[in-house]
Amino acid sequence: MPPMQTRLTLSDAELPLEIYVPEGVAMEQGEWDTYVTEGGRFRMTVMEDHITAEEFMNNWKANDVNKLKNVLVEDENGFVVESEVAGQSEFHFYHTVTSADGVVYGFENAKDGSKYTEHEAMIMYTSARTAGLLGE
Repeated sequence: MPPMQTRLTLSDAELPLEIYVPEGVAMEQGEWDTYVTEGGRFRMTVMEDHITAEEFMNNWKANDVNKLKNVLVEDENGFVVESEVAGQSEFHFYHTVTSADGVVYGFENAKDGSKYTEHEAMIMYTSARTAGLLGE
């Protein structure tokens, strides 16, 4: 797993967050979303006013198209799961940071049609777990 040695602030996207990422990863502002990406196999979406990890996990459990197959890692702020779509395994992660005033910031693998391996999902999850609020 590559070291998470580059500090990236997301204040240019008006998100009061910082995250440690592998070398070469940068912030990209899309039309609707903010991404932390290197353009290939590391691409996460960062969202403000999102749902908790527990709510997101409940959505996975209820999804009958992208079926939850296995929970690989889970804690109070996030998880990595294996799911199955049309008989094919894919891996996903979700992690949250909550501000003192209750704003939930969600980090998840980008849903742009990419299918991530377990290793890729774990690298992004490890990076997301370093995320924190600026100034805290």
